[in-house]
Amino acid sequence: MVALCYTLYHFQPWNESTLSRGPQQLWDNHTFVPSSEIRSTGLTDEVQWDGYSLFIRGERVVLWSGEIHPWRAPNPQLHLDLLQRIKALGFNSISIYTFWGLNNPSQGVLDFEGWKGFEPLLMMAREVGLWVVARPGPYINAEVTGGGIPAWVASLPDVKLRTNDTVYTEAYLDYWLALGKIFAKHQVTNNGSIIEYVLDDEGTLDLAHIGHLEKTMRDVGIVVPLTFNDVAPKKRLFEGPSAVDIYGLDSYPAVRECSKIGQWNPVRQYREYMESTSGKVGTPYYIPEMQAGWIPLINTKGYQQCLTSYDSDFERVFYLNNLANGIKLHNVYMVYGGVNYGHSAFPVGITSYDYWAPISEDRSLKDKYYELKSISHFVRSSRDLPKTYPVSTLEYRTLHVDQLVNPDTQGTFYVARHIDSTSREKSRHSLIVQDEVGKVDLPVYLNGRDSRILSSNYCWGNTCILHTSASIFTSTTIGNTDILVLYAPQDEEHRLAFPPHQRLSIATDTICNVKEETDEERKVLNFQVGQGVRDLVSIVGGRRKVEVILLDSKEVSWAWEAVVEPEHEEPYGAFYRFGRSENVLVLGPYFLRSAKSLSNTSLSLHGDLNATTLVNITCDPKYKTISWNNQTLNSEQHQLTNIREGRWSAVLPGPDTKLLFQQTEQRIHEWKYKDGLPEVEASFNDSTWKSADKKVTKNPFQPYDKQAGYEGEYVLYGTEYRYGVGSLMLRGEFRGVDEMMNQLDPKERKDLALKVSLISGPGGVGTFWLNGVYLGSGIADIGIEEQEVNLTLRIPHDVIRQGSENVLTIVMDPAPLEEAGAYTGTAESISAPRGIRGYSLLGGNTSAIEWKIQGNMGGWEQYPDKVRGVFNVGGLYGERKGWNLPGYNDEGWENQHLDEENQVTADLGEVRDSGAGLGWWRGRIEVDYPEGLDLHYSFIFPRILSPVRGQLFVNGWQLGRFYGDLGPQYRFPIPPGILAQGNNTIAISLFGYDKSADPKKFIEELVIEVDEVVTTTSLKLREMKLESPSWEEVFHLGHKESK
Repeated sequence: MVALCYTLYHFQPWNESTLSRGPQQLWDNHTFVPSSEIRSTGLTDEVQWDGYSLFIRGERVVLWSGEIHPWRAPNPQLHLDLLQRIKALGFNSISIYTFWGLNNPSQGVLDFEGWKGFEPLLMMAREVGLWVVARPGPYINAEVTGGGIPAWVASLPDVKLRTNDTVYTEAYLDYWLALGKIFAKHQVTNNGSIIEYVLDDEGTLDLAHIGHLEKTMRDVGIVVPLTFNDVAPKKRLFEGPSAVDIYGLDSYPAVRECSKIGQWNPVRQYREYMESTSGKVGTPYYIPEMQAGWIPLINTKGYQQCLTSYDSDFERVFYLNNLANGIKLHNVYMVYGGVNYGHSAFPVGITSYDYWAPISEDRSLKDKYYELKSISHFVRSSRDLPKTYPVSTLEYRTLHVDQLVNPDTQGTFYVARHIDSTSREKSRHSLIVQDEVGKVDLPVYLNGRDSRILSSNYCWGNTCILHTSASIFTSTTIGNTDILVLYAPQDEEHRLAFPPHQRLSIATDTICNVKEETDEERKVLNFQVGQGVRDLVSIVGGRRKVEVILLDSKEVSWAWEAVVEPEHEEPYGAFYRFGRSENVLVLGPYFLRSAKSLSNTSLSLHGDLNATTLVNITCDPKYKTISWNNQTLNSEQHQLTNIREGRWSAVLPGPDTKLLFQQTEQRIHEWKYKDGLPEVEASFNDSTWKSADKKVTKNPFQPYDKQAGYEGEYVLYGTEYRYGVGSLMLRGEFRGVDEMMNQLDPKERKDLALKVSLISGPGGVGTFWLNGVYLGSGIADIGIEEQEVNLTLRIPHDVIRQGSENVLTIVMDPAPLEEAGAYTGTAESISAPRGIRGYSLLGGNTSAIEWKIQGNMGGWEQYPDKVRGVFNVGGLYGERKGWNLPGYNDEGWENQHLDEENQVTADLGEVRDSGAGLGWWRGRIEVDYPEGLDLHYSFIFPRILSPVRGQLFVNGWQLGRFYGDLGPQYRFPIPPGILAQGNNTIAISLFGYDKSADPKKFIEELVIEVDEVVTTTSLKLREMKLESPSWEEVFHLGHKESK
């Protein structure tokens, strides 16, 4: 009966925190007790619930989930990788939106093909071992254009969006039923992964509309619980008409700008509100959206330093506070944000949707990923946690503690933080806790913005501890050993106590800083954790062999517990605590991807390393051989050592530095250039453009009339002519110019002007030319409530051509469609058009202007590129011609070369004479992904303040919209498979909307870099290639190029 302690490796110690004490500790007891009545939908018992938690297939669980949007990871070949990263966090679920506008781009067209589908993701989730919360909308918000509602729906006459209105219902029904049928197939009742179904999203509610959504889903076979996410504590749909099965409240408690580093808001208390809603009707407490970061916006203040506001400290304080308030269904929004491809973002969104999430846009793992992993492993492994509830609260000097108790087992958790959760104070307290034996003082350390969980009467496997002051990473059983992994910052003094019936004897001559103490009827380990130490205390003599692993709070970042998937597929064999639930514990790697039993004696591990690493593996002793990324480990190559039964160590090589040096900064030195605005010339042939001749619209945003000071009679909204994506072009031909000019006194011709109101959305731009001469431009303010910009442009008399055509050309780079609530406070804001809301020709005859309009080729009905989808391109000439596509014949373009100083040496033609204009550059880059490495390229544009709007296309995919005038994004990560092995076509459009623009600088200083994190991996990046149709493939079906 002896405890053995040995150190695997060791670094220097850390400074101790200071101690403070206070008066008697008085707890404030709560009276509410959750309902124990088990409920279900009445259609299945596979998912049930009571007032404490969910039951899935009879197992009580804390649903610990993360949001990921399939379309924001546009290469599906990377979806498995992302799901593995989420599972490795310790999550047991994902939550996914579907995007109506992407899958139903025009009336009667449903498109779930290729990357736009999500069924493969649902099957992968089951394969990996993740439940799925489906969020089909139909309105989703999600910072996408129109909040997910397609432009064709937003422009329907008399439509009342997000209501039970017949027009709206008929518009969404085909899509809604198709989704329901797909999701029904993948419910847990059909051996699938879906366990919840969220209806609509936040905002204002029409109960009849919600009722119709519910009924139609039940009719197509959705039997799992229906839920709802309330945007604020409004108590909607938890009871009464159209009430859902499980109510949820979204929570975004942190600051929403980053201009002040470290600025925080206090934590929010949910307990009393949840008691009055979910608790009242006997359902568990649910946060469907818990803030992970914030939306990257064009107008984000302090964009480059935002991560400091949503870092590891934020997770520790705010997420543990959620547990303290009894939250048992918890979805982190976002766990992976990804990218807004093309024109899919909402008006003030940028291309990146990184969200400062734990998993970065380039799939690397932020530091906060590892903190969240520690929390998640604790939540997942603590079997008493799901049936706990808040029983009391203590406020003691600067210390706040919430006590959670499991009424069946008396398992107890004390969640500690500072009363002022924004405090940076470093403090130590003595907290009196209750365990099976009685009361005991435990140390509580709070290092500034910090939170800790202390545990008592904690059981796992066949073992129980009386208490511990250290943080629990995981508790698991491997082989015949119960393993407890504890962690703490270096050199803090902590306690771990076992009950006396385990008859433990702790050796006093161990080399670790672990000491035995007998405290009444407890067997106590007092210990300190040194920096970088992996300490193992092996305890024998109890009911079962027990091992305690002690890690410092940095070393725990590299600790991973994974489910060992069975050799032969079993239902839910990859799910934690489902199936046979065999686990493995691995210490050291950057990322543990998966574990699988190849036979009764062979264990396969897959993972990533960012450096040569000492790895410790604890597995079932039956395994005699272990492989890493399909390579069998051995003593010669990997220093494989069988330390003891079921415990191995090995040294695994990191990335080859020679290969890394080959992936250095790159530039494209050979460009081809072509002017992209032939439309500004009066002689341009616009005969195939649509005539903008409507005089009446039912859009709720009516054009301005004479009462508003505008004479124009035509409706010049893009959506009136079935254009709802990207750039919009308008050409107005002046009729009767000679007569008009003859009527003017030559001295008065200087007063001829165009008065115009652009409805371009926040930050939207409109630029004006007459007969090829630049007149000026207007840009709307970037505030969400700003939609319009009004301007008056003087028309010089010498620009007017008597006796020939006179054509006004307007190039608009508008914002995408609004979400519900923006601008108007109602869903009507989604219908806010893009185009011209009012116009007058001052000093001339306004009615003499005849208009043509052009948007993306084919509009939302006949766009030719069905693979990349409707949001990929707008209405620029080059986009309509397919200049963004690989295989386009650019032989007639002007060659552009970068000299040794990266200066463009060739003449830039018209762009040389004026910065106002639009040019296209095409080039190529050769990519060679080294075998066995995971790396990621980014295109980095210079931080130049210039009135330039740009688009980056990689193999035809628009994955970069940058704003030289607004920022803040200049770095654009491109997913492997889109930037593929071999030759890649790069196309860039640069729109200078003012004479001061210098677009070529953005080409001269463009750099292509490998992102910071490079790892060894089992991924096959060289084999990844997303379908990227060539020019010939896009246009070969008989579509003619638009003029």
